[in-house]
Amino acid sequence: MDVMSTARGAMEQAQGRLEQTAKRLAAATDQKSGDAVDLSAATVNLLSARQEFSTSTRVAHVADELQKSLLDLLG
Repeated sequence: MDVMSTARGAMEQAQGRLEQTAKRLAAATDQKSGDAVDLSAATVNLLSARQEFSTSTRVAHVADELQKSLLDLLG
């Protein structure tokens, strides 16, 4: 599998987790909602998604730099 595709897939997954957690937190602020939200778990999810996205961005950047170096060597 292509490294860039893997990195992009991980970024999309992290974005989905971030959006899901944000929706859960937003729904908790609704006074009509009887659902309890574990703020510590939500915080862990947000931080984890941020770290996953950041790591995937670095992987994509390194893959791009390696590809450029390889093209420089061949060209």
